[in-house]
Amino acid sequence: MYLNPKNIAFYLFEKGLLSWEESLAGVQSYIEAGSRSFGFKVEMNCGKHFFIKQIKHNRDGMNHLLEAEALILKTDTFTGKPTFYLHDKRHGILISSLINDAQNVGEFVKKEGFIIPIAIQLGVALKRFHQVKFHQINSDDSTKKQPPLVFYLGSESGRNWIKQRKEYYTIQLIKQISLYPSLTKSIEMIYKDWKTEHLIHGDMKFENCLIQAKENNFIVQLIDFEEITFGDPLWDVAGIIQSAISVQLQQTHFLIFSPFSPFHPLLDDAPLCEWLQAFWQSYGNDDSKKLIQFTGLRLIGRLMEIAQQADVSYQAKEWLPLAQEMIENPEKYLKLIQPQLEK
Repeated sequence: MYLNPKNIAFYLFEKGLLSWEESLAGVQSYIEAGSRSFGFKVEMNCGKHFFIKQIKHNRDGMNHLLEAEALILKTDTFTGKPTFYLHDKRHGILISSLINDAQNVGEFVKKEGFIIPIAIQLGVALKRFHQVKFHQINSDDSTKKQPPLVFYLGSESGRNWIKQRKEYYTIQLIKQISLYPSLTKSIEMIYKDWKTEHLIHGDMKFENCLIQAKENNFIVQLIDFEEITFGDPLWDVAGIIQSAISVQLQQTHFLIFSPFSPFHPLLDDAPLCEWLQAFWQSYGNDDSKKLIQFTGLRLIGRLMEIAQQADVSYQAKEWLPLAQEMIENPEKYLKLIQPQLEK
């Protein structure tokens, strides 16, 4: 059984999430959302809202993704997340709350700019998530300890493995990355220090952070825990830093790297730096150099993500030198997150 606009009201009634009268009132809107599982936003005429995921294919092999996310949504120790309603293992369905009139942080920033209170709330929410002790997830499961895909770029065998996916734009990107031999060597060195002791989101980015703005108040929630794994919490933090940098690069069309300029123009972008500094301060950590290195890695990871569907050769010419500088000379970019280092 697969949910659709015609049967979803009865399914929600059958599972006790709607009364009979509420189900008869019908569906007001049904919007599909991008996800590796079948995700859609549902607004009922009765005023209730749901976000629903259903595994499309290979349900037995993929259902563990929803199981891990359901465990996170059900925990009481972390509040900056949607409300858990239902996990139907038989049909591969997960139902949680949907914030009405919410948008992801990337959409908000593009319209409204970098608002400091949002940065603070994001830092606090992410910190609270990283404090969750989650013994229900089997830490002996090797599939939950695999490093992010970008680390495979650190070895020739890893790059060849990625090429086997036969994604044309990804292969072209790897060819560009291979032009930076010191970069691939640096990635390999960082991978050797990769930790798997903490629960992390695994796919933290602006698109997975929802915000609802009400006058001067903001509600922030972290969503989409399908890629939850064990790793270094700073990888999630770097995902937010990278998202902010990517938005600003795309909006301002900086000449990203020039041999005639020792520092990146991002360092002179006061609104961006102040936002990142507020976020990092509210999160609270002192390993700033590793964070900058992870941010460089996540810039490359973002290129790999886009390359699954589009040509990134032009972006790569600009982003790869910046990523390399962040990874190999992180102290140059500490000003992004540490105002006290400004000279």
